[in-house]
Amino acid sequence: MDTRLAIFLLLKCMLQLSTAQGFSKKIRIDDSYIYSPTRLNGLQYKGPWTHYTGNEANGRYRNTLSSTTNDSAYIMFFFRGNSISYYADTSPDQIQPYARIDNQGFDILNTSQPFATQQQLFTVSGLDEGDHQFAISMDYGNTTQTSFSLDFLEITYITDDILPSRLGPGATEAPGLVAEVTDDRIIYHGEWKVSDISSIYTVTPGASVTFSFIGTAVYYFAACGEQYGQALVSVDGGEGESVDLYLPFRSNFWQVLTWSKTNLTPGSHMVSVTHSDTQGKLVGLDFFKYTPCTTTPCSNNLGKDSNKLPLVAIVGGSLGGALILLIAFTFYLLRQRSQPRPQENVKQDEGTPAEPIPIHPDGLNAANMA
Repeated sequence: MDTRLAIFLLLKCMLQLSTAQGFSKKIRIDDSYIYSPTRLNGLQYKGPWTHYTGNEANGRYRNTLSSTTNDSAYIMFFFRGNSISYYADTSPDQIQPYARIDNQGFDILNTSQPFATQQQLFTVSGLDEGDHQFAISMDYGNTTQTSFSLDFLEITYITDDILPSRLGPGATEAPGLVAEVTDDRIIYHGEWKVSDISSIYTVTPGASVTFSFIGTAVYYFAACGEQYGQALVSVDGGEGESVDLYLPFRSNFWQVLTWSKTNLTPGSHMVSVTHSDTQGKLVGLDFFKYTPCTTTPCSNNLGKDSNKLPLVAIVGGSLGGALILLIAFTFYLLRQRSQPRPQENVKQDEGTPAEPIPIHPDGLNAANMA
């Protein structure tokens, strides 16, 4: 066997071994990492929540905690990774929340224990490296407990980061700005209704929504599931493209990148989404994203290369160069193995002893989210 080929195969095996043995990384998503126009992959809090900081959340991770007593409130988060764990307080007044990872649901039964902070209440592992959706809500079977909280999430991953590619506002395949369903540039025609799952939806054939923007690309995000049907999407009055929002039984996903149009001429454009299925089938809109046009004329380079990874070509014919590469790679693996995992470097904030959050909190530093 050619020496260079042998070295290449050895390098490949070492890389596969390092991945299999899991040079995995862990990251904590604090409850204060909240979605905003500048934090597109933040936690999405739905319904009324109270967010505690400082002395009001002593003993919690980074001295922050989010809590709710509203039975319609929930949290949604999108990520890539192999596992996700949910940490929060335990106390007698905590409900048994309901966790949903992709299309599997789980009752969390260990929350109503003696008071303690930073408790792992739920974990799921063995996930593939694709996109995942995670949600926590109240379990409607509860009748006595009245609140639940979030301290932080912990995600294990082996890719470059945890950003999803096609789910949620932070989807990397849709670079640009978010236009929410209440944006003035979005116009609704026909009957549309508000929903907790899909931000807005219609069941009426022919009902449509248009979005006017200045840019070079546009992306349509919507919920997909067993009750959803077909939509017709067009740009600037052109020929419509059929988009199927249907998924098999119990396969429901929210905020999915369902359609996109890139490389548009820099300038003003209008995208239209029309219900094209039978009466009763759902067609929804969670939000649009678009690559903006900031100058006149604007450059259409933004978004083309933002998600591309550099391709490194190893060119060389000498055995000495290959051996140097092999030694350097081996040194890198050994150095990585000797470094502490990220969670070992996390410094816990210290403060006065923790106390349970009251059921009806009224802290000076608490901020209510509607």
